[in-house]
Amino acid sequence: MQFISEPFFSDLRTAQQLGYVVHSNNSVHRDRLIALFLIQSPTKCSEYLVKATNKFLTEFKQKFDDISDEDFQQQKDSVHTKIAEKDNSLFKES
Repeated sequence: MQFISEPFFSDLRTAQQLGYVVHSNNSVHRDRLIALFLIQSPTKCSEYLVKATNKFLTEFKQKFDDISDEDFQQQKDSVHTKIAEKDNSLFKES
């Protein structure tokens, strides 16, 4: 999710201007990792937003498939650093 969050926001919020709220994150529910994608739009219907999200994910898959070993290692190192950081709130700790 770290790798996709900024491009998701940049494309759907900034470039396509689909809505004021464009967010992606991950969560764990019942021991399953879940990718969350949220777009709130005052002008586009939910079907349009789903299609735009799916189109973005399909196109982004190619970028992910083409990532260099160095860039992938940088992403891994960044995630390891984030995991190693101490929780700064009870919410994050729980």
